[in-house]
Amino acid sequence: MTVKITRPSINIRETLDELNKPSGIAGNAMLRAETPQEQFNLIGAGRKNLIINGGFDVWQRGTSFTPTGADYMADRWFMGGGDYACTATKQAATLPDGSEVNTMRINYTASGTNYIDLYQGIENFKALSGKTVTLSCWIKTNIPSLSYRQYSTQQFGSVAVADGQWHKLVSTVQLGAITGVNRGANSPFFGPTSGGTIVTKSGDYFEITQFQLELGSVATPFEHRSYGEELALCQRYYQTINTNVQGYPGAGGFFQTNIQFPTQMRSTPSTTNIIPGYVSNINTTGVYELDNRGCRVECQATNAGRAYHLGANLTLDAEL
Repeated sequence: MTVKITRPSINIRETLDELNKPSGIAGNAMLRAETPQEQFNLIGAGRKNLIINGGFDVWQRGTSFTPTGADYMADRWFMGGGDYACTATKQAATLPDGSEVNTMRINYTASGTNYIDLYQGIENFKALSGKTVTLSCWIKTNIPSLSYRQYSTQQFGSVAVADGQWHKLVSTVQLGAITGVNRGANSPFFGPTSGGTIVTKSGDYFEITQFQLELGSVATPFEHRSYGEELALCQRYYQTINTNVQGYPGAGGFFQTNIQFPTQMRSTPSTTNIIPGYVSNINTTGVYELDNRGCRVECQATNAGRAYHLGANLTLDAEL
């Protein structure tokens, strides 16, 4: 017996057209990726943003500053080497894409000629030596020639539009050799800067948000982390802890309390300050057995026969 099998005819031209469907910019980037890690980075899996607090959500030191010298403001963000005739404040804004965000706004209050420096140190930054990275952020400013660089060693190509409107700035560069680990000529610092000496005057400003630095040559959407996760990342470098101790001292009038930090810090804090909020029958205070996990606060009562009460904030700094 002969069995005859037939198949429906196909239109070769239509079939080839279907195979030639456009993949779009993101799809083409995925196809060009040479390694699984590159594809991993492109789809935003894992943690991609090398900047901490790029969305300016965490402000442990306060939300308004009038700097008189180099110092930290929003968590992980450092102003240094710039014109300090300014204020720095936390703001709320709506971006052109409809996103409601927090921002850092720098308002200049007097004329000056200097850099405009706002930086963030990146731990283990030397691992990026020679790598291709992409920086992206939203910026609003009326200052011409405001651009981005890796401190004094490498300029990023994009320059902000000085029209007082929000614009997204994207730059991709291949980093050069990175040797430094502290603030300085080869420092692990990225941020908005003039890239050269410029003049600022009262009324000049810049405002930034969603600052992201990532490996690769594609600017992916800003990585949103929960406030709790962002706070823990910031507390690795700086913490403010409330201590509240009260009781009745025994002989000698000494008392102590052990404190375990909610987040293990990068290193043993280099500075600690006890800022009293409420003090009753307290003579002296001190911090002992300090490491990156905790410490002991010891106090001496003014009078051993009276009740004591200490309510204070303990600030711990382990910044780069």
